[in-house]
Amino acid sequence: MEKYGFKILNVIIFLLTFFVFPAWYICINTSSISFYFILGTIVFMIATWKFYDDVYDIKNGRIILNCFRVALILCVAGLYLPSMVISHFDHTKCMYDLKWLNYAHGLYGFSGERLEYYKKLFPEKLPDECEDYEYLTTGWLNHRFPGSRLMFRTDEETIERYAEYYTGFCDKKYYYGIYDEISIEDYESENTIDELERFMYWAKLDDKWREEFENAEIYSIGSHIREGVLLDKDSGYVVITIDEPK
Repeated sequence: MEKYGFKILNVIIFLLTFFVFPAWYICINTSSISFYFILGTIVFMIATWKFYDDVYDIKNGRIILNCFRVALILCVAGLYLPSMVISHFDHTKCMYDLKWLNYAHGLYGFSGERLEYYKKLFPEKLPDECEDYEYLTTGWLNHRFPGSRLMFRTDEETIERYAEYYTGFCDKKYYYGIYDEISIEDYESENTIDELERFMYWAKLDDKWREEFENAEIYSIGSHIREGVLLDKDSGYVVITIDEPK
């Protein structure tokens, strides 16, 4: 009876994972991480199935089988948890490190130019002074663009430190929506537009922030205002945003 009970349990886990709560679909959200959990799920599912019938004929068979089961459950959990993390905890500062890791490696993998770029753009640690915190992250299941936006209010010293860092990292800086050259790249004045409006659009900021950020500095990489940083010394706000085209 116990043997059949475990078989029924395995079938239930399989049905829940692949049909009721389709992990194969949800894991697309953070596919670069979930890929390894998919492989693990397949391997341990086959191992559990193959080992099941011969469990009593092998020394310590039940211990080995239970280890396979635990590994299988952990791999199944790994299909869901990264996607759940980046979709929640938007205002929970203690979850920033975990969300940062899940987004960075879930979308960009564990190496590559885009991962290194994200590491430069988004701080791996929050400053000591960090109020009004919000960290929005969306994966590949987002209907528009996967992306992330970090927003918080900090002290003047941190703003100055960030300004020095992004001046050396970014190509362009805007004061009051007007272009200020950082690199030697030429810029035609007739192309000047309201960069604050563009930044707010890509960062998905409400219009209520326009007046608040009218004196802010905006840092961008080349023409990619959709990937940039806003520093407002008056209010102390920092806004960092990035979007990935599908």
